[in-house]
Amino acid sequence: MTIDTIAPAAPTMVLSAASDTGKSNSDRITKTITPTFTGVNETKAIVTIYDGGVALGTVTTTTTTYSKVSTALADGVHIM
Repeated sequence: MTIDTIAPAAPTMVLSAASDTGKSNSDRITKTITPTFTGVNETKAIVTIYDGGVALGTVTTTTTTYSKVSTALADGVHIM
């Protein structure tokens, strides 16, 4: 048996460059109603993407990177 006592690195999440339709592919502005989010997390982690307190989708990482398409978003500002 192996006991893992080391905390994982802090997870990351960004709007994917393909979903970022603003002036650049990194300004986090999109017109896409079902944007894709990508990130890095510990292998076999369960990642849930929230818009405020509403879950938009969940993915279990198989490697340290993940990609998840959200459910459809209404027009407006969203805080992920």
